[in-house]
Amino acid sequence: MRSLKNSALNSAAPVPEAALYSESGTSSPVSDGDRERLQQFLSQWENPMARWLHDQPGEAAAHIDQIAKLRNLAAHADSYLYQWHYELLQRLVLGQASQTGLLQIIYGS
Repeated sequence: MRSLKNSALNSAAPVPEAALYSESGTSSPVSDGDRERLQQFLSQWENPMARWLHDQPGEAAAHIDQIAKLRNLAAHADSYLYQWHYELLQRLVLGQASQTGLLQIIYGS
């Protein structure tokens, strides 16, 4: 899973993409039974997000993880949300010409 490096997020200035991301595994693997129940739930859930979570779980997890890390920076008073953090969060959620955002992925616009 492609995740934002905590060390890179501490930088006040934008960092190169190679230094921004790392490949990480799951912190706690999901059991086969839980995975099967989750897949069954997603196949029955009538929500635009369900298809993305069901069809592309790795990409979805990485995207949500990146948004969550930036959200945590914004939500805690002891951390700073620099301009480049805000711009990255905006790209992840809303998208832009070169990157599809979460809302575009889910709602297909």
